[in-house]
Formats: sequence, C-alpha cells, structure tokens
Amino acid sequence: MNAYKITVSGRVQKRGYRNKVFQLANELDVNGYVKNLPTGEVEIVAEHANEAVLQQFIQKIKSVNGLIKVTGAKIEAVAPEDHTDFEITRADKMDELLESMDFGAQYLADISNAVREVSGKQDQMLGKQDEALYKQDQALSEIKGLRSDLGTFLKKEVKEIINAEVADIRRELKLIKQKVGA
Repeated sequence: MNAYKITVSGRVQKRGYRNKVFQLANELDVNGYVKNLPTGEVEIVAEHANEAVLQQFIQKIKSVNGLIKVTGAKIEAVAPEDHTDFEITRADKMDELLESMDFGAQYLADISNAVREVSGKQDQMLGKQDEALYKQDQALSEIKGLRSDLGTFLKKEVKEIINAEVADIRRELKLIKQKVGA
C-alpha cells in the first residue's frame, strides 16, 4: 500500500475543493481523507495499492476550475493507515454551512455584477450597430440617388452624342451628294 499526505495551498477553502477531491478519490478508488487546515490550506491523505493511480490522483487535485486555484502542493510519503474509504473531515457543520453560504452569496453577487456589466456592454454594442445600420441606409440611399442621376445624365449625354453624330452624318451625306452631283 502506498500513501501520501498532500498539503494544498491557494484558493482552496470554501470553494468546493474538498468535494472535488472526494469525487476524484471515488473515481480512482483512492482511500483516505480531506480536511481544511486553520492555515487556509487543505490536507489530503491518499492511499492506494497502485502508485500510478496515486500519481494520477495527485495530478488531478492540482487542477484549477473557476472557483478553485491551487498554487502549491506539498507532497510527502507517509505510512499507510489502511483507510477503507475516502471521507471529508469537517469541523463544526453549522460553521461550515454558514461559511459556505456566505461564500455562495458573495459568488452570486459577483456573477450578478458581471452579468450587469456584460449587459451594459451589449447595450452599447447594439447602439453602435444601430448607428452603423443607419449610416448604411444613408449610403444606400445616396448610391441609389447617384445611380438615378447618372442614368439620367447618361441618357441625356448619349442622346446629345447620337444627335451630334447623326447631324455630322447628314452633313457628310449632303457633301457627298453635292460632289456626286445628285
């Protein structure tokens, strides 16, 4: 049997870290316990017959999620105590419950503030998008007006060019007729 005592530091108390360790221990069939220390650290004792399983467990408990941030893990080999399961050792249950509720309330307040901030930024983005659409509509209207004006101008110009060309052809025909004697 292999056994390790792991002292984990970072943001690991009042964040669901012990429950995460408990779940990992159950997934890997690791025995032992996890408990909070007065220093703000968490102590884990892990036992398993297979050293590779313990190493996998140690790697997984160092991982980070949104609330938990492991900044250090002091690992020392210890004599096995032949634990038969894995448990969370808790201090006074009422104190822990109240602390968890305080943390949960603060976390929900942080989430609420973040949502409000994102909502405000989204409103700003929608306002800018509306401005862009308005400018786009103005540009399209201007392009349509220019297109109409250009069409009218080209019709007039083409008509004048054709009339001038026809007049030139008539003059040349008249000159040719005069030369031919018709």
